Amino acid sequence: MCRWLQSAGCDVSLRNCNGHSAAAIKGRRAVCEWLLSPEGGGLGEQHLRADGDGNTPARMARAEGFEELADYLEERQRELATPPAAMEKRGEG
Repeated sequence: MCRWLQSAGCDVSLRNCNGHSAAAIKGRRAVCEWLLSPEGGGLGEQHLRADGDGNTPARMARAEGFEELADYLEERQRELATPPAAMEKRGEG
């Protein structure tokens, strides 16, 4: 569905008024992974940051009981926030 929406011209980088990812709140890990992948939505770290209320998609997923998804989103946020040169220096790139 996400691929179809994107091919139909939907801007998958748009966020709602609070900046939350509905996919995270609903526990849709596959959608979150696709949105964050270069092949999919290609969303960056800014989409994982806290909104005006201090809530991140990871925090909202955890609040809804999706612990593994929250862990994944927190890890992706760390990865996306780390400059590539720092990752190479640590042997991760």
